Amino acid sequence: MLTNRPARTGALIICALLLAFAACKTEKVKERLYFDDLRPSVGAGKVDILKDVSDNPSTGGEITVHAVVDPDIDKDELDRLLRTFYRQCVGRRGFQVKGKPAKIDIRAYDHSGKGTAGGDDYLGRVSRKPGDTEEQYENNQKAPLIKWAKKAIGKEAAFTKDKVQILGDPKTMELEVTMPMVEYDGSGEYKEHVTFEKFSTEFSSSVISLMEKIAGLKKVTFSAKQHDKIVAKIAISRELYTKIDLKQMEESLGAYQGEFYQDLVSQKITSEKVEKKVKEQRRKIFKEAFAQFPEGAVTIDEDLYKDKKPKKGKGKK
Repeated sequence: MLTNRPARTGALIICALLLAFAACKTEKVKERLYFDDLRPSVGAGKVDILKDVSDNPSTGGEITVHAVVDPDIDKDELDRLLRTFYRQCVGRRGFQVKGKPAKIDIRAYDHSGKGTAGGDDYLGRVSRKPGDTEEQYENNQKAPLIKWAKKAIGKEAAFTKDKVQILGDPKTMELEVTMPMVEYDGSGEYKEHVTFEKFSTEFSSSVISLMEKIAGLKKVTFSAKQHDKIVAKIAISRELYTKIDLKQMEESLGAYQGEFYQDLVSQKITSEKVEKKVKEQRRKIFKEAFAQFPEGAVTIDEDLYKDKKPKKGKGKK
């Protein structure tokens, strides 16, 4: 019986090649991928990477990172570090299913023992699960409340002799601000007479900046200082801030002043009279607002409240 040996041999070779190709293709799917080391953000201090694993299951890539940071790392710096690590991880390619990581879990611990264990007692975390539209951030570091407050209030004039004093409690998220009532003529000297307008303007400006710029701030106690004397002290919670709508109060004063624009242009009224009317309006709306404060939350020197020049021997009200 005759056989076609060359054809049979060719078929066997083809089968062998196909099997070899399939084997090579299978070998290309790696269970774990390796990338460049993560680079911490500038300002994060010492950062140790205990774990950086990029698994490559058929369901999609999974990246797990455990890092150890300084226990006293600034909350803002920790947030910046987490965002920096996340950007580097989400940019990794070569995983199964779309080539991108489907799951990312980055945790920062304040102790190597905690980082090795990999539990939920982390200082900060950024994660994203399959199906999430965006990553989730957690930052359990205490808030640098004093730093945030100084930034919110803004840089003081260089000529001011007595500086703003700020105390804060990050646990209760409460601030105490003592503002010197000084001249803004370049001398930096205390005003001889603190007017209601001066005090209420400084109070309003400081509280609005703090409440609007510091999320989670619950209370501000504002004190107006003249030399070694506190001439006014106001405690306002966020709930009360929202209730009286302090920001809207200031905006209404601006709108009120704008009502006199045409009369000023046509010289039907003088700028001095407009200034007087605006001061009276400010006094009116702020007194109405202060009347809504809890008992003991508003302490204003009697002369300041009445806008009279102080007399010797006068006490507080």
